[in-house]
This record gives sequence, C-alpha cells and structure tokens, in this order.
Amino acid sequence: MSYTTIRTKKKERGAEGGGEKVENDSSSRRRRRSLSTSSSKKKKKKKMVTNDIQDSAPQPLQAIKLLATLRAGKCTPEDAKAKFAEWLSGDASSDLTTRALAAALALADGDFVSALRACHGGAGRPSAELRALSVQALLAADRPELAEAAAADLASSDDDGALSSLAAAWVGLALGGRRAEEAREIYAELADRFGASPRLSAGAAAAALRCRDWEAAERSALDAFAKDVKSGDALCCAAAAAAHLGKHAASGRHRGQLLSTAPGHPMAVAAAAMEEAFDRAASAFT
Repeated sequence: MSYTTIRTKKKERGAEGGGEKVENDSSSRRRRRSLSTSSSKKKKKKKMVTNDIQDSAPQPLQAIKLLATLRAGKCTPEDAKAKFAEWLSGDASSDLTTRALAAALALADGDFVSALRACHGGAGRPSAELRALSVQALLAADRPELAEAAAADLASSDDDGALSSLAAAWVGLALGGRRAEEAREIYAELADRFGASPRLSAGAAAAALRCRDWEAAERSALDAFAKDVKSGDALCCAAAAAAHLGKHAASGRHRGQLLSTAPGHPMAVAAAAMEEAFDRAASAFT
C-alpha cells in the first residue's frame, strides 16, 4: 500500500526564553484543572460500569466490567488475569471482546505469550482488532519481522481500514529507514481522514523522531499534549525532541511531567529504575 504525504510543515514557534514564564505558569494552571476534571470523569465512568453491569449480563459486558473493576483498583491484576484465563479456557474463548481485553491486559503486563495466545487461541479467524493486538505484541517482543507478516495479513482483509494502516505505521516505526517515512505518511493520512487526535499526533511525533526531524517531532508532540495533558507518549516525544534541539530546560520539564502524570508509561518506569540504580550506586560512596 502506498501513502502520500498530505500535510505541509508549519513554521516553528518561537524559541524558548524568559518571556515564556507567565504563559507557562498559566498553562500549568490549565493543565492542573484539566487533569483534575479528567480524573473525576474517569472515576465516574468506572463506577457507572461496575455498578450498572450485572452478574447476569452477557459475556462481553462481564469482560468489560472486570477490566473496569481492575482500573478502579477493586481487584488485583493477578485476579483479573486469572479470571480471563478461566473464561478463555471455557466457552468464552469464542467471544472476541473477551479475547481482545485479555490480550490487552496481558500486553500491558508484558506477558507477550499470553497476549498472543488470547489473540489466536480461540475458535475461528481472529478479528481485525485481535490481529492488530498481535502486531503490537510481536513488536513489544522485539520480533518486527513477525509483526510485519502479521500486519500484511491484517491488510489483506482490511486493506483501507484504519487498523491495518496503524499496524503498518507501527511496523514502520520499528523498522526505520524508508518504512519510518511511510509511517509519517500514514499518520498524516489518518489525521486528514479522522482528525488529529492526541494518539495520532503522538504517533506522528514518534515517526518524525525516527526520521530525525526534531522540529516536526516537537510540534506534533506539543499538539498531542495540548489535547491530552496525560499523554505519556506525547510527553516522551516532546522531551526527546527538545533534547535534540538543545532545549534542555524544556526537555527536563517534559520528563518531570511524564513522571508525575504518567508514571506507568514504559519510559517513566525505565527512568525511575535508572534513577534508583544510580542512587544505590552513589550511596556506596557517601
């Protein structure tokens, strides 16, 4: 599938300076209000799901309720994984929603084998969503060649679909080179078709980073962050782009925001682990 770049570059906004302090303070207040409002809304939605879905509800709704219960902190990840495993070993193995949620939970936990088993272990051909999840699992397991084959299989039945396009972009980011340029084109095309959502803008930022276009990466990352102040991917890309541009103060600010607003993001977890390891090593000399 060929893609054509359809977005033109905008002029880079002004360089950092002391005159940004008032604007940054105002932006910080807006972000804090947005975070508070977003957190409150999410809590209400989780409570609504856990309260309104009864135990006698159909299997897909039961799977959604279990995930909401986990997100609300009312059960442990181990209990949730055990329940999904129980369902998938029985009649629910044919339910695509249950399999997709089980795969997503396993993938988030770094259990790539269980994620792939959920994607392909049931009866019948996996749905487009399950095959897209399998692409993610293979990439996370550092098997881009298998992910490329899985993405091609998805494209064979979903040639012009958003999922197959996203899967091709994910693989392009992993492979780099010409494929990374194709990923940029894909994100631009999807943004034109569906609007530049925070996730698409963050993806465009990652693709620009892969292509070493630091200015475009920063613009896309900040655009994503403006739309979703809890986007760990946007903050991660913004920090990397700012560092490459020599904006070290901005890079440090973005890293701090990443650690505070998205502590579960892989880069935040890795950074926290490295800081802990450094502190342990430094303690030997104090």
